[in-house]
Amino acid sequence: TRIVRGRFLRGEGGEEGEGFLSFDAPRSLNDSEGVGIGVALDEARTFPMFGGKKVIRYRARALEDEDVRALAEVAAKAPDFARILVLLTTLAKGAAKKLTAAGAIVGEARRLFDTPYGDRPEWDTALNKWTVGRCRMRGKRMTLPAAHVLTDQTGNDLAAVDSALANLVVSVGERPDIDEDAVRDLVGAGRNYAVFAFGEAIYARDAAKAFQVARSSFREGLEDRKGRKSRDPGYVAGRLLWSVEFRLKDLYPMSRLLDSGGTDAEAMKLCGRQPMIAKRLLANSKKFPAAELLSHWVELADAQAALRSAVPPDTVIEGLIPRLTEARGA
Repeated sequence: TRIVRGRFLRGEGGEEGEGFLSFDAPRSLNDSEGVGIGVALDEARTFPMFGGKKVIRYRARALEDEDVRALAEVAAKAPDFARILVLLTTLAKGAAKKLTAAGAIVGEARRLFDTPYGDRPEWDTALNKWTVGRCRMRGKRMTLPAAHVLTDQTGNDLAAVDSALANLVVSVGERPDIDEDAVRDLVGAGRNYAVFAFGEAIYARDAAKAFQVARSSFREGLEDRKGRKSRDPGYVAGRLLWSVEFRLKDLYPMSRLLDSGGTDAEAMKLCGRQPMIAKRLLANSKKFPAAELLSHWVELADAQAALRSAVPPDTVIEGLIPRLTEARGA
């Protein structure tokens, strides 16, 4: 992924997320966070509004026959402004042949990078050593066992590891070390109610509610998956930004489909969530034109940059709320 992104985007914003989109398939029938491959394929077909190129990565355990046919169709008509990488645990020979015939490049990823050396501990791998070194480049210290906790969640995708490290650096604040608990907190805190409430308030255009949730989160802290609360401002700000990004990834494909004349039923199906969740997302997506949502990625990148500077985290978050909730041109 890193090589394709670097060679194709050639510095056109791919390093910080612009031009690079990542989607994950549902991990189970009850997974409300994953999306179908149709979302990734739709991104591959759509020309970026502001020009440039883009790389779309889609990760799944396997593909259904209809997914393979759809992917082969895109491969046969590959646009010159987009590249799509599909990362799978397994791929049937028939599917590989069909994709190759359509012009796709099919290859096997070797996993030696995340295999322990000989009889050494499970965390003693080249992947974890790379992670520790990358963490050091970001000004923090990390042990190999802590790196293993992270890579056990992200897999051997260097882009995913590096993205998680960036969030960890923000979440630990002034602490010089990123330990195992810090990694577990970041990985497990995604389902914190206050975190989701913030993203919901932003995309319901409810600025008052967003301010209320943000101030409460900074004042009282956010719980990790073990029930412990952290009041570290960098950690709280990082989780609130994640909430916005999480919801933005839901709404943007739906809003773009509606803007192009798609029906409510098509938008809800595209969402791939449970009916009640899909209805709520549909209502929120109608409040934002796709072009406006697209600009939110820039706002999030600016907020992340501000968090890495001397700007107080609560100031960053509260300054972001009006820019995301107020209608453009209103």
